[in-house]
Amino acid sequence: MRFYWVESPVGRIATAAAPNADRMIEEIIDMREEKVEFVLSLLQVDEATEIGLIDEELSLEAAGIGFRQIAIADFGIPENSLEIDSVIVDMAKYLETGGSLVVHCRGGIGRSSIVVSAILTHLGVKSSDSMRHIEKARGLRVPETSSQREWAMHRDSC
Repeated sequence: MRFYWVESPVGRIATAAAPNADRMIEEIIDMREEKVEFVLSLLQVDEATEIGLIDEELSLEAAGIGFRQIAIADFGIPENSLEIDSVIVDMAKYLETGGSLVVHCRGGIGRSSIVVSAILTHLGVKSSDSMRHIEKARGLRVPETSSQREWAMHRDSC
């Protein structure tokens, strides 16, 4: 599993593509080697089912890795602002304790990038800077859609 570690004022945060369900043991070994302590999945339930990750939480927790999921549509933005704001605050607090967090969607480019950007923005990083940090880590332009970019860039006012 490939992790794209992003510059952060506290803790460690990375974006990633979804784990490969057929290689879950190896994916967990990779996470342990990278000292990942918590995974935030942005997959929708039907998407997780389709790629064999419906039991991702059980697999990770059995390995001592924390897990949380908030569903965001592929190529989309969060629909429930109260829910995403709560997740962002919780993940920022986790990083402030020195935690090591991986945020994944399916491909690791769109949804994961905007959520990582929002977490960093909550920690005081300007949204434009957080996107630059993610692009540097990924080696490509993120996120995938203009609506995702607009959502992420407006987090400075939240």
